[in-house]
Amino acid sequence: MPNIVYIADDGYVLPTKVSILSIVRNVRDVRLAIHIVALALSDENRQILQALETENVTILIHDVPQPSDGLRLNHSYISDAALLKSRLHSILPDLDCALYVDGDTILHPGFLDIFDVDVADAYAAVVMDMVRMRSDNWYKEFGLERYFNSGVMYLNFTKMREDGIAERFISYFNRDDIPKTCAEQDALNATFGGKVVFMGLQYNCLTIYRSRYSIEEVLAFFKAKADDYESPAILHFASSPKPWVMPIAQDTDIWLEYVPPEDYLPILQKYSVASKTLKVESLKREIESLKRKVESLKEGLERQYASNVAKQERIDNLKGGIERRDTEIAFLKKRIEETDLKIIKTRERNDILKGGIERRNLAFDSLKKQIAKLSMVIAARDGSISSQMKAIEALQGELDGCQKALDRKNAEFQALVESRTFKVGQIVLAVPKLLLRRFKRG
Repeated sequence: MPNIVYIADDGYVLPTKVSILSIVRNVRDVRLAIHIVALALSDENRQILQALETENVTILIHDVPQPSDGLRLNHSYISDAALLKSRLHSILPDLDCALYVDGDTILHPGFLDIFDVDVADAYAAVVMDMVRMRSDNWYKEFGLERYFNSGVMYLNFTKMREDGIAERFISYFNRDDIPKTCAEQDALNATFGGKVVFMGLQYNCLTIYRSRYSIEEVLAFFKAKADDYESPAILHFASSPKPWVMPIAQDTDIWLEYVPPEDYLPILQKYSVASKTLKVESLKREIESLKRKVESLKEGLERQYASNVAKQERIDNLKGGIERRDTEIAFLKKRIEETDLKIIKTRERNDILKGGIERRNLAFDSLKKQIAKLSMVIAARDGSISSQMKAIEALQGELDGCQKALDRKNAEFQALVESRTFKVGQIVLAVPKLLLRRFKRG
């Protein structure tokens, strides 16, 4: 027999009741058991839920104590009822597998196909959460490729008991590196560690998809068919506001189809109160908006006034600047006129200089011609001088020869003189001797 599990407290009886009625109306030929895990449920609400039992649908209510022992609750929005999801296998010890669904769901024909999914090696069969996977990827740090929504889970209680999932859940839940933006859902994803079987979009179609994404985006993300989106087996009102609170909620008309007549009036009263509340809140927002606009206008006027004063000061400064520039321009005009006169005089002097330059050029050309003639004369003279130099060189050669001959003659003469002088000396020395001899003889 298929087993379906809800978790409910006094605040969630109405949506849970409507969800169970959708099962009762859509499943008439299959016997199944609905287990309601009740947290501090009043006797009146217990009777309301128990009265939903039919020939083929058995309603079993299981009372449980507060589940938060050992958990460090850092977020006020995390309810005790939500935390019970990690302990369903111990609360229902006689079940091997069960389909857990949140109370804000509508189950259409076809959801029973979930019980044919093989979860022998997995903790659960689940459906991806498109919103979380597109907005956050922290789960990838835990080695997870995908992230599931915990509002619909076909749970393998046997494997959860064997692997101590409740204890692991507490350990993960108390870790600071798991953001827990979606309370127990984040911790369940970390606890299951990817040991899940992913089912199609039709088994947990969130209404928020319809308001946030186009149908093409959703079908592409889940690789689904249009029927899976337009006529899902399980429609999950996972967004706010909820259809039992505000009539403007997405797909409210579908949810109202399963509301019993006795609950219409209270719901309409809630809608009325909610509508009035919305109007009051809307008026408050409009008043606050008008106040902000008035303040903004005041600030704008003050800024405009300050801006105008600053602009006037800039205009006055510009006027003074213009006057100074006009004076400068007049002075520059005079300078320009003076400069023009100087230019005219300079041009006249230039013309005079041009005439002098032309005359000098003519004189320079005449000098060039004279220099050319002188160059020719000098060249001729250079030729004559060269001939004379050669003759002088020849004479110098002859003179050198004569000088050498003279030097030889002088040498010969000197030798001769020395020879003669020697002989004269001998004669002079011999004369006295001869005279002495003659004198002796005489």
